[in-house]
Amino acid sequence: MIAEMYQRRMKGTVVAAVAVLAIIAVWLLFNWPHSGKDWLEASVLLLPLGFIIAVGFTSRHKYHQVKDIHVPEAVVTITELDHLVIKKDVGFFPQLLLFQKNGTFIGKVKPVRAPFWLYPLDLILKELTLLIFPVTYGFYTTENQKLFTFRRKGLLNTTVMIYAEDGKTLGVYEQTDLKSLLTIKGTLYDPSGEKLLPVNVKGFSGDFRLKDEDGKQWAHFFNGYFPHEYTNLFRDIDNDIVDLAKNLAEKEKQLLIALVSFLFVQKRQR
Repeated sequence: MIAEMYQRRMKGTVVAAVAVLAIIAVWLLFNWPHSGKDWLEASVLLLPLGFIIAVGFTSRHKYHQVKDIHVPEAVVTITELDHLVIKKDVGFFPQLLLFQKNGTFIGKVKPVRAPFWLYPLDLILKELTLLIFPVTYGFYTTENQKLFTFRRKGLLNTTVMIYAEDGKTLGVYEQTDLKSLLTIKGTLYDPSGEKLLPVNVKGFSGDFRLKDEDGKQWAHFFNGYFPHEYTNLFRDIDNDIVDLAKNLAEKEKQLLIALVSFLFVQKRQR
């Protein structure tokens, strides 16, 4: 799956390069340069194309570095997970790939379904799309089985509803966005409304250490930290790893992974 991730990035850069070339061609059609100065000014349009080509070659190089490395299949259950390596995937809307440190693919967090008219808007609005038009996200295993979903709603105050596979409510995460410039603050509740976990996340770095009121740590993330011995698989500079508590009930673990997934989807938008 890691090699496939870099392959998708390569294909994504091809699509992006074609789109940029089409835009440049249309612009030249209506604004054909007539002097050397005009051509020099028009050459600025090639900068995004150069960046895209650089990303494409970098992804190709990383793909060849990892394509022959054997990665074991997942053998742990959700409740047994003690960490997650979270990578951004290529596609419309933010999508996350979840791995273990040894490269084992755990699952994917992606939109369950989105109206067709949202796709062209996503090209224009980018990160604002999900703030204005909330989309239901799902966690899918390696067998493409949907384990749970979550959906954000609200503008000034964010409420994230988390549902089990059968549609029953697993819990609710509430976040006050007006006070979230420097620190993101929220609370995770169980289906009965009982407080499970206070949430404090540093707004710029995304660092967090989630502890319940008894002092038990549920999760920890420090932006920029990643074990060096695993960089032979994860070749990017920005590899994110989240430590998870093992001694949680299945529903609590699902709530925690849903919360962490939402925080990282939100982190991509900040």
